Order: sequence, then structure tokens, then C-alpha cells
Amino acid sequence: MEEKNINRLLKLCDEYFLQNRHCKNYIQHCKNTWYKGILSFMNELGVEDYSPDIGQKYLQSASGALLVEKYPRVIRRGIHMLDDLFNIGRIRRRCYTKTDFPLEGEIGGLAKGFIAYLQVSGRKEHTLYNHRRHLSRLVSYLTDKSIARVAEMEESHLFSYMSAVQLEKRSVTISIKGFVRYLKNNRIIGNGLDYFLDNFKAHDKERIPSFYSEAEILRIEGILKSATYRV
Repeated sequence: MEEKNINRLLKLCDEYFLQNRHCKNYIQHCKNTWYKGILSFMNELGVEDYSPDIGQKYLQSASGALLVEKYPRVIRRGIHMLDDLFNIGRIRRRCYTKTDFPLEGEIGGLAKGFIAYLQVSGRKEHTLYNHRRHLSRLVSYLTDKSIARVAEMEESHLFSYMSAVQLEKRSVTISIKGFVRYLKNNRIIGNGLDYFLDNFKAHDKERIPSFYSEAEILRIEGILKSATYRV
């Protein structure tokens, strides 16, 4: 294909989504993620022409690996779309097989009931999938701690699990709190987890210094130098 400019390729990706009637929120999420990802990576390299080789280098880079871990489907789909445009001039449809996140044992069975309740309430498929993903990991964590029955689940277990969660912390919190409220509303548990429901707040993780832009680093250094001179 003759077109290689990354900005124009990303524009073609936008048009593909619109033509295939993807929802606006999803399109905006993809755009934000790609612009922070591959476009920022290429700007740092000082190149504007995309190639599949650059796409693979991005996925293997530190910044790329971080976003792939957080948004695996969006990031990889973006690179596949760019590769298709580069190689064949059009974007192919791709089929994905979702990972089956098991919900086993007593707590897993109750989690299935919670997800079924959400389904009847009209939640979308991807929302149900995310709830299952988060709760499956919680059940696995509790199983590793030899917690097999819901009566054995204590606030300390939930606080300990949440302290270990590094990605999608707000989303995980919504799933777990929703599950706990479901258990309470159905009188499966009492008030023993109320402190967690009322007091645990998810906080976004602050960016580590290595992911600040060059301009931000220079500005921070200037502030530090100014403070040093005043002292």
C-alpha cells in the first residue's frame, strides 16, 4: 500500500469503526489509547511512516507492554488494523475467542448468580464478561487462601486482595462491591463486610517518573532547581 503516514492510517481506522457502526464511546477509547500508544512511540522515534516492523517494536517496548497489559485487545487490534492497511490496503474482520474465566466452588456459584442477576437487569455482554473476569480472579485468590465458603470470607481478605490489584482497580472495586451488596441484599451474608463497602475507595495509580514526557521532566527539574536556589 502507498499510504504509510501514521496519522492518516489512524484516520482510516476511525472511518472503519464508523462504517461498521461501533459505538462512539468505544471508538473514542480506542483513539485515546492508540494516540497515547503507537503515535506517541513513533513521535519519540521521530518517524511518521508506519510499518509492521515498527508495530512489533512498539509492542515489545516498555510503554507498549504496559498498555498491552492494561488494554490487550484494544492495543493488539490497533496494530493488526495498521498492519492490514499497510499490507493489503483494507482492514480484515477478526474473530476473537474470549478466555473462559471459571467460577468454581460455593463462592463461584454465588458469583454466577450475581452475574445472572445483572444479565436479567439488562447489563451488556462486555460488562458481564468483565464482572466474571474480576470475580474469577477473586475466587482464585480466596481459594489459594483456603477460603472455600462465603461464611469464611472476611473484610481482611478483600482489603488484602485489593491491595494486590495493580490494574483496573476502579473496575475491580465496582465488581467486588456489587457482588458483596448482592450477597447482603439476598441475606446470604450479614453486616460483616459493611466496613469494606463503606470505606474502601479505589485510587488511580500515579504515573511513575519514567513515563513522564520530556517536557514534563524538564518542567519538574526546573521546579526542583528553583526550590534548591531558594533554600
